[in-house]
Amino acid sequence: MTELIRFEGVSKAYVSTEVRTHALRDIDFAVSAGEFVSVSGPSGCGKSTLMNLLGLLDFPDTGEVSAFGQRFTRHEEGAMTRLRRGNIGFIFQAFNLIEDLTIQENVEMPLHYLKVGTQARRQRARELLDQVGLSGRLAHRPSQLSGGQQQRVAIARALAAEPRLIVADEPTGNLDSRNSEAIMNLLEELTRTGAALVVVTHAPELAERARRRVRMQDGQIIGVDGPAA
Repeated sequence: MTELIRFEGVSKAYVSTEVRTHALRDIDFAVSAGEFVSVSGPSGCGKSTLMNLLGLLDFPDTGEVSAFGQRFTRHEEGAMTRLRRGNIGFIFQAFNLIEDLTIQENVEMPLHYLKVGTQARRQRARELLDQVGLSGRLAHRPSQLSGGQQQRVAIARALAAEPRLIVADEPTGNLDSRNSEAIMNLLEELTRTGAALVVVTHAPELAERARRRVRMQDGQIIGVDGPAA
């Protein structure tokens, strides 16, 4: 399998009111095309920091990051931004939808940044919203939807550009059991077409669906179940 991203000796700390908190400590971690990896552990164990680094939203204090064939030994914001576009899809627990846009326009947004034509953007957004069961709500604003519906919009938006890596923070946390199953089936199907899926979750039943299950504590990986990277 093609390796998409790798961390070597990665550490990250945050300083607040003269207190230094070590979020990650000397992490070695990699994700390849077609993998489904879950990351679990107690609150404060470093899961969110790991997610931000995987998504190239942040950079470690020490260590090296290799992503999509490019190696970083220091923070290079421009290069990281270019690699995120079209390569990485995010499913945020907080949704991060834009209230001034319809849900169709929210889903189109990643394609707008990639300069995809208007008709192609609209067609892709409609197809994805149909897949997540929201084809009848295209003109609605996020505030007109329930939390579960907003979560499904966020998932559709994450998939719009057909990313090679999907990073998801509790992707089914606001969904009922029927919609949770449908969304996880959709995400798992993407791994069979070559995309990688990394799910950060507290839910044991969701973590257990992954082929490789990573457990974290105190900023370190304390166990891995399933095949090695």
